[in-house]
Amino acid sequence: MEYINVSEAKAKLPKLVQKALKGERVVICNRGEPAVELTVYKPKKKRVSGLYRGQVWVADDFDEIDQTIIDAFEGNEPTGD
Repeated sequence: MEYINVSEAKAKLPKLVQKALKGERVVICNRGEPAVELTVYKPKKKRVSGLYRGQVWVADDFDEIDQTIIDAFEGNEPTGD
């Protein structure tokens, strides 16, 4: 792992990029303290719309809240319904 100050990193950026591309860790410091790490960019995989279509089911009463649960969160005694 290489630690390098911002001012020096400006002058050596092409070399630092090559090191990062080869898998070496490069940490750029600001005022002597590690600030950022130079890493290889890995694009996120594109999301596919409808991938789970027909595989997910939501109950009709999904958004109904049982009073017992509300009472528990509010610190009330169970009503015994």
